[in-house]
Amino acid sequence: MSRPNFFILGAPKCGTTSLAAWLSQHPDVFIPPEKELNFFDDDHSYNERMSLAQYERLFAAADAKAIGEASVWYLYSRTAVANILKYQPDARFIVCVRDPVDMAFSLHQQQQFSRWEDLADFREAWEAQEARKHGAPVAAPERSHLYYGDVCKLGEQVERLLAQTDKVHFVRLEVLRADPRRVYQGVLEFLEVPPHDADYGAHNVAKVRRSLFVQKLLQSLFRTKHRLGIRASFGALTKLYQWNTRRSEWKPDPALAAELERYFESDREKLDRLIAGQGAAAQRKWRAISS
Repeated sequence: MSRPNFFILGAPKCGTTSLAAWLSQHPDVFIPPEKELNFFDDDHSYNERMSLAQYERLFAAADAKAIGEASVWYLYSRTAVANILKYQPDARFIVCVRDPVDMAFSLHQQQQFSRWEDLADFREAWEAQEARKHGAPVAAPERSHLYYGDVCKLGEQVERLLAQTDKVHFVRLEVLRADPRRVYQGVLEFLEVPPHDADYGAHNVAKVRRSLFVQKLLQSLFRTKHRLGIRASFGALTKLYQWNTRRSEWKPDPALAAELERYFESDREKLDRLIAGQGAAAQRKWRAISS
């Protein structure tokens, strides 16, 4: 039976979708088409959770040296890495990171796009965090995914990860965008597979909906398709989805941007220190990519 031996842990909105798409093009790498399997983060709530048999079935036909999956909430989870290491003691981990201020806004846009966030204004959502931690109603099945400050404190999460394993490779989104080929080749070296070139297109960029009505209609149709077990692509639905989606850009309020800079300052310093330290301490075998 084939089991995954590497995991893209996260973080959300840090380039994981693009990296997984590039890796899936490599002949010696297998990643199932489904992303966000969320099997090992059992401290989080989801509308559906697969069984071990269902999870392993996704990898049953894998015939590759590097077999992996990408679930961006594993890094934020307090249980996922321990669960993964219990399941696969030799697991390797890839962690994508980015500037936390940009990450927080992009995550808010993604959660709103997915209809898990009902506050369209980022400041309102940022200020609602404490109320949500004390039980204020939320649309998301896992309310902690809307705690933007906690989710984007990557230094704390990386510190927890490195306390459990040193088989970690870091990718900065800023470097990924500037030099995707170099970053990709570094990941392949970490996975010990031959060099390869991919189609370096961007995936899962921050976006918003043109029409809420069209969004609700599409979600209903996609749920029906899933319930009926229909896997074939419906071209008309795809085109409608593409029409209803447009990219989003953040034009920050200066006061809010300054508030977020102060909030993340110490954690940002911790993240930079940990990534640099991990790269120096494990240079013989693990190479950290940073700016």
